[in-house]
Amino acid sequence: MNRLRLTLVVLGLVVVGIEGQSLAQDSSQSTQKAPANQASKQAAKLNEQGVRYLYKTWANTFMDQDVAMWQKLTCAHQQRKIRNELVSKRRDFPQDTFISGAPNLISLENLEVVSLTQNGISAKALFFGDLQLIQKDSKIPAILAKKSLYAIDFYAEEGWWKIAQAGIFDLRYQPELKKQLLQHQFEPIQLPIPSQLPQLDPLVSKADYIGNAWVKAQGVEIDLEINGIRLASVTETQEARLILGGLKLGSNTISYRIKTMDTAVNSNLVAAIEVFALSEKRGNTPVKIWSLQQIKDKGQVDAQGFYKATFELNSQTAKALNIE
Repeated sequence: MNRLRLTLVVLGLVVVGIEGQSLAQDSSQSTQKAPANQASKQAAKLNEQGVRYLYKTWANTFMDQDVAMWQKLTCAHQQRKIRNELVSKRRDFPQDTFISGAPNLISLENLEVVSLTQNGISAKALFFGDLQLIQKDSKIPAILAKKSLYAIDFYAEEGWWKIAQAGIFDLRYQPELKKQLLQHQFEPIQLPIPSQLPQLDPLVSKADYIGNAWVKAQGVEIDLEINGIRLASVTETQEARLILGGLKLGSNTISYRIKTMDTAVNSNLVAAIEVFALSEKRGNTPVKIWSLQQIKDKGQVDAQGFYKATFELNSQTAKALNIE
């Protein structure tokens, strides 16, 4: 059997859950009271028919723009993530869940099952074939990726299976596996699955002002906290991170840690961080309010290796953002 580490490319917002076994469950149940810190209740064994049904039911909540049903069917861990992102953009949850439209939803109808691994707490299903988008109004097939692996992860919450995330496995760096799949040799692929439910992210407050942190890392890994909220690490890339909880009028705090990679060449190290305040009005230019200018002058470092700084969002800048 193949024991492989593959790269999962998650498709947009394809990270919500389904409770197909009991669609009539009370929709007022709060997903904020997740069982992440409690003993997990195992669910019944999941089969291929169940996987296909749960996924289709989940996809329909997006197609129908049914927020109430979506909230009822969504797993707690992903619902918390989506909620935190929305309120950090000064949106409302769950009302604005579909404000950005549906993610890239893949039809399972013409895909073959490669494997289904489960332990009663979590499960992973792998499908192979041409990944065709689900389109509500179009009759013309749209292929997102040819001859690819599609993975769906499940968690059992209070005994009910729910989708955790779904996405495409990148097979560009797995030529032998792709060759095997093209020959329809579906030997089970042993991929790790967790034995307990994930911890919920901390709740963040609705942002006063929207903020982004632009981070560039070359030869280094950058960890970042803004106003006490940890953002995802950045390694060997450059990208903008939404500041969870947003920015505050007046003093804000930033903590950062820069770690050199083992394979890095000293002459090619780049570590850049810039913080921007964003307007809610489209077309307005973001305002830069802090940047890391000199890596050599970082100030004091704490026990975890984080350097700390403060920056101001003054009333003049806030007024220019046209929040009101």
